[in-house]
Amino acid sequence: MKLALMQPYFLPYIGAFQLIHAVDKYVFLGYLNFRKDAWFQRNRYIIKNVGPAFFTLTLLSKSSFKRFNEIHLDPSPYWRNKLIKSIEINYNKSPYFEETIDLIHSIIFSDNEILDQFNANSMISICKHLDIHTEIQLYPLAYLEIEKKLTETYNNLESYSISENKQPLDIKTKRLIEICKYERADAYINAIGGANLYNKQVFAEYGIDLFFLKTHSIEYTQQWNNFEPNMSILDVLMNCGKEKTKDFLKEYDVV
Repeated sequence: MKLALMQPYFLPYIGAFQLIHAVDKYVFLGYLNFRKDAWFQRNRYIIKNVGPAFFTLTLLSKSSFKRFNEIHLDPSPYWRNKLIKSIEINYNKSPYFEETIDLIHSIIFSDNEILDQFNANSMISICKHLDIHTEIQLYPLAYLEIEKKLTETYNNLESYSISENKQPLDIKTKRLIEICKYERADAYINAIGGANLYNKQVFAEYGIDLFFLKTHSIEYTQQWNNFEPNMSILDVLMNCGKEKTKDFLKEYDVV
């Protein structure tokens, strides 16, 4: 069974959906620490005839000392109305605006008040729209038990190995291996950025094949003159539509 794990992002780029498409099971890790500099509350779109810009969610708090599932969205409709209006203004001439805008509207006006649930709902909604049939779920309670044991262990040791014959593990690697064991996954696929963090040989010692997903160079017509890669899935759907975006889901290598 091929497994992928990731914190839920806000309308992420196409590569995030390629990763979901590539595995048998995908789990959102909403109990890890929130990071202000990550893509949890923001992403990029194109301002018509201007270029790339950020669009954001409005949160009640953004502390890096809080867990992702402890971050609340501002319940006010003001920022949601402002955001959807901005999207409408900048994409109303896009070829697939009518096909996409209701989906984006339902995501932004979701009644989920916790950030991990809001973002997970947004990604699941996009997956349904793109006919991605991977099993997707929020983390089970067993993951919290794994995390508790890891925290207790790594508070006392810099590294940890379940066998003297195996290499010592950092906490990030140990977390993934323990979750793979729980899920009975024999293959774990990570985004290509993880190639600098995780070692294939170490995973192999625990009977797990480690792979990395590398997105191909994808280009399409945007609402300005210069193509900007790795924009939010919002930009892809507005400009390419459902069927072309489904084709893009296959534009990657697993290495």
